[in-house]
Amino acid sequence: MVPGTQVAALTDSTGHYVLHNVPVGRQQIGFQYLGYKPILIPEVLVSFGKEVVLDVSMEESISALEDVTISAQKINKGAASNEFASVSSRSFSMEEVMRCSGGRNDPSRLVSNFAGVATTDDSRNDIVVRGNAPTAILWRMEGIPIPMKNRCGWSGH
Repeated sequence: MVPGTQVAALTDSTGHYVLHNVPVGRQQIGFQYLGYKPILIPEVLVSFGKEVVLDVSMEESISALEDVTISAQKINKGAASNEFASVSSRSFSMEEVMRCSGGRNDPSRLVSNFAGVATTDDSRNDIVVRGNAPTAILWRMEGIPIPMKNRCGWSGH
């Protein structure tokens, strides 16, 4: 092979693979997979009109990992967890939602108590923040954006 060139293939679920366009001559064939020791077979003879079959068994590789340290982080409850929110943002937990008087475990009821927030009616969870449309509100749970079609997703009803 020309130095610096490679022919690669991935295996199927049973470990079978096919390498196409391998030049004729003596080639180096390497095998690698995460969690296994890499294997390099030098001098594999590839000739015209004959298929080369290699049955290779790989050995697991055990690696020692470094220590992991887990530490508590002091969180400002009122600060937004969204780095793009510059003003007028507030984070709250489900515990705060459950403690809200008359909230019925519904985050939109808790939010409607904040300044500048209005609800449209009680049959939906639409909220209006300083005149913006209800569709402009981004709801997140544990950092993952979620659609809020109705209250049923929150209260389990």
